Amino acid sequence: MVAAEQTETSERLIAQHLQQPFYLDQLPLIRTALLRLADDWHILVITMHHSIADGWSFDLLFRELATAYTSYTHGQQPDLPVLSLQYADFAYWQRHWLQGQVQTEQLRYWQEQLHAAPALLDLPTDYARPPEQSFRGDVYRHLLPSKLIEQVVTVGRPSGATLFMTLLAAWAVLLARYSRQMDLLIGTPIANRTRSDIEGLVGFFANTLVLRLRLAPNMSFRALLQQTREVTLNAYTHQDVPFEALVEVLQPERTLRSHPLFQVMVDSIPRHALVLPGLAVEHMPVHTGTAKFDLTLLLEERDDGMMAVWEYATDLFADTTIKRMAGHFCRAA
Repeated sequence: MVAAEQTETSERLIAQHLQQPFYLDQLPLIRTALLRLADDWHILVITMHHSIADGWSFDLLFRELATAYTSYTHGQQPDLPVLSLQYADFAYWQRHWLQGQVQTEQLRYWQEQLHAAPALLDLPTDYARPPEQSFRGDVYRHLLPSKLIEQVVTVGRPSGATLFMTLLAAWAVLLARYSRQMDLLIGTPIANRTRSDIEGLVGFFANTLVLRLRLAPNMSFRALLQQTREVTLNAYTHQDVPFEALVEVLQPERTLRSHPLFQVMVDSIPRHALVLPGLAVEHMPVHTGTAKFDLTLLLEERDDGMMAVWEYATDLFADTTIKRMAGHFCRAA
């Protein structure tokens, strides 16, 4: 089988594997498959339901997989860390901690921060917004070269802004120009592992934060960057309120046409490095053909720069529009 046929076959088999549904009353909520394309070419497919694992969990999973593989290749039993807690312990603690005065103070911040916020980021679309989201989507990937990333870091350093904050501010400028709105709500996931004793647990700890950035016609980029840093750090401080609880309290207008509170998301993707003895391991990007939001910008650091992955709703945007927006983002950054 030639390489092109092997690639086509592997993509078809992976798609079949990913499209199999999970049933929450049937365990386990994880599936694995090993595709053998040649004697020296294999693809390991790991599929998990999001309710049992988050992005942080993948680093833990790959770390322990590497430990187990290395040990077994040397005829030894893997020495994995003993867990003092389980996810159920965390869930019990969170349910009882996030009550009373703690819950009131956490919610007060979000109620004040999101008071009178716009319900929709009205980006210009190629197609009319359908009456109900289909969640069909596609992705466009392009590399932000190392030189550009170094320049972005230099811009953010005087304001004490991280690379993520600086790129977020640049994207806010682009979204404001596209939508002609100065008040923006942007979603972002966070690991939500604020206790050291849960850092080694696989589970769904992640939460979704809503970052509200308010621009002004004559605002300097430095002023926006300082605001972005402050808003981001305050959101991190008040990250414990589950997003679904926030929606329940704020009671935004609910519609099947769009996601509540925000419709665009930005995420910084950790590098899930997997090093196995005697093997050359490479991550294979796979897209499910879906989009959770109107538009999501995923940023993944690499040795040669940063990979920007644009996940977009194909009900709203054509691929040419997203490619043009990606080019504008590079110039904005």
